[in-house]
Amino acid sequence: AEDDGVASFEAYIQAWIEHLPDIYPVGVLLFSARESDAAARAGGGDRMDSLRNGFTRILRRAGAPGRLRPGKSVAVASDLAWSLSHLDAWRHLVMERGWASEDFAATQIAILKRELLRR
Repeated sequence: AEDDGVASFEAYIQAWIEHLPDIYPVGVLLFSARESDAAARAGGGDRMDSLRNGFTRILRRAGAPGRLRPGKSVAVASDLAWSLSHLDAWRHLVMERGWASEDFAATQIAILKRELLRR
């Protein structure tokens, strides 16, 4: 759908976070194996690079008309969005601290919108 990029940004994060419970069992094994296994490192890296590249494409559109906060480049915004929606962040708060996945998603989206986008 056509939008200013903000709705796509939110939808992208939401879809990714909703997918995390499904990939968690394999993802956690893949990420732990990457320290000693080049194939695991490449496979996990490719997937996370694709996620970050998706953020970059969406944030270019969201930031095109000056919607990013001053001092935030698309590259920095993409890195921050990637980091806050990363499997590791989800694991820490949902699996280890007992947050509901829905609360994690709502919190991360709110933080990212507040920190990256002009009001």
